[in-house]
Amino acid sequence: MVIYLDLLIGSTFLVNFSFIKTISLSFKTNISIKRLLISSLVATLSLILYFIPYEFIWNLRHLYGIIIGIVAFSDLDIRTRIIKIISFYLLNYMFIGTLEIFKIHSILFLILTFLYT
Repeated sequence: MVIYLDLLIGSTFLVNFSFIKTISLSFKTNISIKRLLISSLVATLSLILYFIPYEFIWNLRHLYGIIIGIVAFSDLDIRTRIIKIISFYLLNYMFIGTLEIFKIHSILFLILTFLYT
């Protein structure tokens, strides 16, 4: 199996960027482009954890999602921030779950799944 790192990095960045922007639009809050880019970059850097074969490192992926949420969402109300982080997780799990259930390997179906999510 061939993994194209440029496509993997690019699609991860764009998907996380879109999910964070979608959540900010859903909650009718503005998010600065700087926070949006930094949190998407942190999400992209978390790809490194998938290539390290230790179980402890695999469990850190969940912590990375919380870090992404803390960087992206700057709400003073902790409950709103937690709800946004959970929403981010749910969007990610729904997207990845749809890709896995339907065994999507085509870019066209990947885009359709993204739009569906």
